[in-house]
Order: sequence, then C-alpha cells, then structure tokens
Amino acid sequence: MGPKKSPSRKSKSKEPTPDPPSGLGDVDNTNNKGGGGDDGKDEDAGGKVSSPKAGKKTVEMIQNEIAMLEKQAYDTKSKLLNESQFSELLGLQSEDEPEFIDEIIEMYTADARSMLDELKTLYSAKDKEIDFDVIRGTLHKLKGSSSTFGADGVTEMCDQLRELCIEKNVKDAREGPNSLVELEKRVEILAEFLTKYMEKLKELAAAKNQS
Repeated sequence: MGPKKSPSRKSKSKEPTPDPPSGLGDVDNTNNKGGGGDDGKDEDAGGKVSSPKAGKKTVEMIQNEIAMLEKQAYDTKSKLLNESQFSELLGLQSEDEPEFIDEIIEMYTADARSMLDELKTLYSAKDKEIDFDVIRGTLHKLKGSSSTFGADGVTEMCDQLRELCIEKNVKDAREGPNSLVELEKRVEILAEFLTKYMEKLKELAAAKNQS
C-alpha cells in the first residue's frame, strides 16, 4: 500500500485590518508607514495631530493661575497681602514638613473666626456695659496673627477699630466703613484666598511630578 496522501488545505484569504476611527488621541501609529511618528506626536487616521485630553491642565496653565491670584492679592488697593511678608512665610515650607503652611492657615482661620465671634458678643452688650479693654486686647491679638501673613488690610482695620474703641464710638464700630462687619468680611476674603492659593500650589506640584 502506498503512503496516504494528506488532504489538501485551502488557504484562507487574509482580511484587511480596518482603519482605526478618526479623532482618537491615543491611537498607536508606530506601525503605520509614512505616518510621521518619529516626531513624537500622535496622529489620527486623517493625519491630524491629536490635541491634549480635555480638562488636563499643563504646568504653565497652573503657573499662570497662581500668578493671577498673586496679582490680585498683592494689589496695593486691595491690601490683601504684603508680598514680601507672605513670600517669607512660604519660604518656611520644607519637604520634611509639607503641611506646615496648611496647618498655620487652618489655625489662623479658626482663631480669627473665634476672635470675631468674641468681638461680636462684646459689642452686642448695652453701650454702657461694653468692656472696651477686652475689645482692645482681642483686636491686638487678631492684628498680631494676621500680620504673620502680611495681611495689611486686616491689620489696618484692627487699628481703626481700636481707635473707635478708645473713643468709645460704638455706633461706627457696629456699622460703618471701619466696622466689625467690614473686618469680618476682610478676614473671610483672606481665609478664602489662602485656602485657594495653597490648593493651587499642590496642584502645581502634582502636575510637575506627572510631567
């Protein structure tokens, strides 16, 4: 008996690989000939360079946002912060204590709000029963803690309220351009800025680590 012949196999025709959908920024074009992949830029099926993912901020974008915040804070009219004093405080941050400035801001905000509540309680008493000595002492403490950040606007208002206290001018201290109400507004604006600024610094550090 002769050797058995193996059955013949029909070769299957290779189907062409479909082109990837256009518009995807993460398409790998390393196998596409003539795709211009040597320049490090991704291209879609139409040869267009893909854009960065929406919502992702670059280091430069975050730096610009921080610069805008600083411009507003250091404005001589707003008197939110003294640039040299605030920069000096930021210089105390170290890798060993990365949360140092955050803790100072948190303590300041809590203490400032507590002192403002105390002042409101003191001024809510009858005019003849107001303890001006305690008010002056509280304003002095608030001024001292605010000067840590170079918060010129807050410290100036503390001085103005202190003068009204010395004059026993209760009416203007309760309502007016230099009143306790305006002081509270300034403290809240400062606290909001400090929180937002520190968040931006953290965002910048994270973006640099990813780049």
